[in-house]
Amino acid sequence: MVVVKRSSGASRAMARVGTSIWVRHVSWIPPVEPDAWKLNFAAYFIDEDMVAGTGCVLRDQNAVFVAACAGPVKKCNNPTMAHLVALEQGLNVAMRLGVDYLEVEGEHPDVIRMIQRTLMPSTPSMATLLDRCFDLLDGFRKVMVRRIHHLSNEAANVLASTGRRLEEPVHWTDEPPSDIVTILVTDVIGQWVHRHDQ
Repeated sequence: MVVVKRSSGASRAMARVGTSIWVRHVSWIPPVEPDAWKLNFAAYFIDEDMVAGTGCVLRDQNAVFVAACAGPVKKCNNPTMAHLVALEQGLNVAMRLGVDYLEVEGEHPDVIRMIQRTLMPSTPSMATLLDRCFDLLDGFRKVMVRRIHHLSNEAANVLASTGRRLEEPVHWTDEPPSDIVTILVTDVIGQWVHRHDQ
């Protein structure tokens, strides 16, 4: 079962600094289901060279790192396609690890809308990829999907940037890549960011 939630994916605490500056506390939010794991996915796309990067991070219900992957998408001319590839890669990782309950977070609005079935894919290749994602989603006992802000998706975004520079996909299990260690810790502690960055 797939449930789509509209959420920022960040904590809602706000504070005022001085008379006119507002800041918001952004942090990792545990999954709603007590036994669920959380998958964050992202893509990094530059139109000029038609090479995108994908990244995904899987954490358990206590925010403990479980797995991650990053990789290139060659001859990619569409950011939506790149994000769908990232989603498929992340779902494959979660499926291989035997996850039953999964929360999926991404920041690309069109991908979330396609999963909601409120937006049709614009090309046949995109439709094929989306169907593969639906097949994977159907393999979990329960899935919740939500769109989040990029500040709440930083670890996946860093891996996507790394993936664009790789020749082949790279996977990590148990120990996170050094590029995102600090981000994973900051996610749990949280950070105060200017409201205009939200």
